Amino acid sequence: MARFDHDSGEPDLNHLASLVDSRAKLVCCTGASNFLGTRPPLRIIREIANRSGHQQPTGESRSLMLVDGAQLVPSSRIDVQDLDVDYLSFSFHKFLAPFGVGVLYAKEHLLQRSLPFLYGGA
Repeated sequence: MARFDHDSGEPDLNHLASLVDSRAKLVCCTGASNFLGTRPPLRIIREIANRSGHQQPTGESRSLMLVDGAQLVPSSRIDVQDLDVDYLSFSFHKFLAPFGVGVLYAKEHLLQRSLPFLYGGA
């Protein structure tokens, strides 16, 4: 877990960069913190993930990126292509919808090679 500045609540991006190396398959971060009241610089975090050197099955050399959008999505317009996130998750209850419903966005090529580990429904 990357450190953050205790005064500003901003992530220590140098520390994060030191943690993300070729072993890092996935870099996860919040899109907006309800605890710290901050929005991390997602584009810079994407750049850090891109520089990791992790070899993906597709031949790409970078880490994937997942953004927890629970606090971000209800209050912002999000362009997943512009941000270049691989995954974006959020729950509908932040939109005052029923509990138990949510979204996991993923790039199409990631969905094509993924299988559910648990099937639901009755």
